[in-house]
Amino acid sequence: MIKLISVLIFIFSVLIFGACSRKITPTKTTVEAKENSDKNYTVVLSSRYGKETYEAKCGNCHNLNKPSNYTFTEWNPIMDRMAKKADLDYLQKQNVLGYLKDNAKAEK
Repeated sequence: MIKLISVLIFIFSVLIFGACSRKITPTKTTVEAKENSDKNYTVVLSSRYGKETYEAKCGNCHNLNKPSNYTFTEWNPIMDRMAKKADLDYLQKQNVLGYLKDNAKAEK
C-alpha cells in the first residue's frame, strides 16, 4: 500500500511540475548554403521555417496578422520594429521576411 501511495505521489509531482515548467517555442533557423566557384556561399532562406518562427515568436505576444494583409513593402518597416521586440536573430528575421514575401498581398 505504501508503494502505491509513493508511486501516486511521484506521478502527481511529475504532472504538476511538468505543467508549470517554462514553455519553449520552436525557433528553428535553418539555412542551406550553396558553394560558388570562388568559395563564397549564398544563403538560401526557407519560407517554411519563417512560418514556424512567425507563428512561434510573433504569435507569442499577440494575434497574428495574415501575411496577405500587407504588401511586402508594408511588411518591411513592421518587421524592422517587431523583430527587435521578438528578439529575432538575423537569420530568423530573414526567414520570416521570406515567408511574408511569399505570402504577402500583391503590390499595386
